[in-house]
Amino acid sequence: MPEAPNDTTWACVRRPAGCPDAVPASGERCRHEGLSCGYGTCGGASIVCRSGAWEVITYDPPPSAEF
Repeated sequence: MPEAPNDTTWACVRRPAGCPDAVPASGERCRHEGLSCGYGTCGGASIVCRSGAWEVITYDPPPSAEF
């Protein structure tokens, strides 16, 4: 397995207005149809407001980022 690079780049992105401070439970009510919010930068979750409920999508970090 190749080694992970030693240089690290951080990026902070402000979530759009209307995004909860923490990841809600899947199916929890939302008010802004189509609103998409991201949580985490190297593994985490994304949420999308669809049909009045949050859809939670979780994802793992890429293999080179696992410690």
